[in-house]
Amino acid sequence: MEWLANNWFLVVVLLVFLAMHLSGRGCCGGHRNRQQSNKDENGKENSSDS
Repeated sequence: MEWLANNWFLVVVLLVFLAMHLSGRGCCGGHRNRQQSNKDENGKENSSDS
């Protein structure tokens, strides 16, 4: 229990880190938006390769 009292800030930071990444709002949570931006208004894929 003394360890928790001495390191409470580290525990809080770890919990915030886990909560952000599990909810998809972490530093790399924007990957879903990138997939959706490849579609136009009609839902067709925009391919820049052709």
